[in-house]
Amino acid sequence: MSSRIRRGAVVGTIVAVPLCAACATILGFDNYSSESAGAGRCSADGAFVLNPQPLFDNQVDGIVNADRRGVYLSEDENQIYFGMDTVPEKIDSGTDGGSTLLNWKLYVATRGSRDQKFGTPQGIPGLNQFYSQRHPTFANDGRMILFSGQESDKNDNHTLFYATRDGDAGAFRPPQQLSDRINERGYNLDPFLYTPSDAGKELWYVHIDDASRSETLRHARILNDDLTASGSFEEPAVFNPTPNVETTPVLSADGLELYFSREETDASGNANIWRMRRATTADTFAGREKVEGVNSDFFDRPGWLSPDGCRLYLLSSRGTNSITDGALNIYVAERPKTSP
Repeated sequence: MSSRIRRGAVVGTIVAVPLCAACATILGFDNYSSESAGAGRCSADGAFVLNPQPLFDNQVDGIVNADRRGVYLSEDENQIYFGMDTVPEKIDSGTDGGSTLLNWKLYVATRGSRDQKFGTPQGIPGLNQFYSQRHPTFANDGRMILFSGQESDKNDNHTLFYATRDGDAGAFRPPQQLSDRINERGYNLDPFLYTPSDAGKELWYVHIDDASRSETLRHARILNDDLTASGSFEEPAVFNPTPNVETTPVLSADGLELYFSREETDASGNANIWRMRRATTADTFAGREKVEGVNSDFFDRPGWLSPDGCRLYLLSSRGTNSITDGALNIYVAERPKTSP
């Protein structure tokens, strides 16, 4: 089944990288516009209502509480891509006090229509060749995927990779690292590609500094189609830093809403989904606000917003036994459509 792809998601410092006009011809970014995204959209002022049932069982291949990171869907929402850990053993993080890492792989699951359940997740051919890979995000034509990968089990830094294919289905070519301008030493996580054909193309991601362990959201312009070249990106900029750790950026199709996960500074230790808005894509995002109707007392992270702005796919550890050990499952929340 071939389903065209629209948008994606990320963690850490968020970086936005607009793509050049020439990239549309080479990589097929020319079949979606921010103007068409406005037709029949749900109002950004509408309230989300969460379906309390997760999209997948917590147990996969005999592993209880299979954990998931990153969510991306095809335009028709009948293909879903995500990173998932199904290995029960954790890797010792060493003596630096860092968090334990798991063995993540990239999966895809399909369904016949939006009112059906997804089938059994399958590994994405050609991409699961590293020790760990997670947080997939696509260019809007489905021909290019970005993800965060860890090449070995030695707890080395996470790096952003991309891979291409000839159409919106089929096998990907071998992954390549993004340029060093993006992949600074440390952890580079949670990539999100915003690739409309008629507006600035952007890459957003999270960066964790190797020395200080500070996390920041970053964004940078994409200047040409060869993402391995040093001149492919403008210098990344830190996005609107705050004392709170903010990760997993997700943009709406019209580029006017930015969703992200924000760790609370109180004793709860949880993270909730927040957003910022802007009037036009030329404006700056402003006005942080917690998203109503989707958050819990555990970890909640945005994953992907449908092109019409009606459905937010999110990851949450609700329904598990603890905040720190609870695995993230995928949920969907919907808000009413107010225009024909």
